[in-house]
Amino acid sequence: MRCKGKKNNGERCTRDAKANSKYCWQHQPDVEDVGGQRPKFETVYEMQKLINEYFDSCFIQEETEEGEVYQKQIRPFTVTGLAYSLGMTRQGLLDYQAKSEEFSDTITRAKTRIEMYAEEQLFRNQGKTNGVQFNLKNNFNWKDKQEIEHDVNNISSVEIELVDDEG
Repeated sequence: MRCKGKKNNGERCTRDAKANSKYCWQHQPDVEDVGGQRPKFETVYEMQKLINEYFDSCFIQEETEEGEVYQKQIRPFTVTGLAYSLGMTRQGLLDYQAKSEEFSDTITRAKTRIEMYAEEQLFRNQGKTNGVQFNLKNNFNWKDKQEIEHDVNNISSVEIELVDDEG
């Protein structure tokens, strides 16, 4: 089947359409042409491969004196680091997540892993959590919550004096 997209000169594209699509690789129907570079991922699996590579790159293999091999984390997981490894900016990743149903679950799962890592840091670094809290508030919509209890039935400790207008 021939692509339904249009060339820059307005003529119809002469390429073959991708399987299960009316468009070729260059004319993606689900991406609005608002300028800039088109998303670089054809499939979720392609993106997931790079996401896995990002998380793996945060570790190195080390060996104990007894010869046991283990993984040591050398770099924290971050949303910006993930975006960079995917060839995007942080905002570009968030936009991509919001506009692409196909990729939203994959990006959300990766961001959840980053959020889990940050949350665990609250317990590992007791007393030194300002940066972690900032990250959770700004990247994952966490909020400080303060609860104040009001008991409207117990007003015995409050004196109420009613004064009429005349004195």
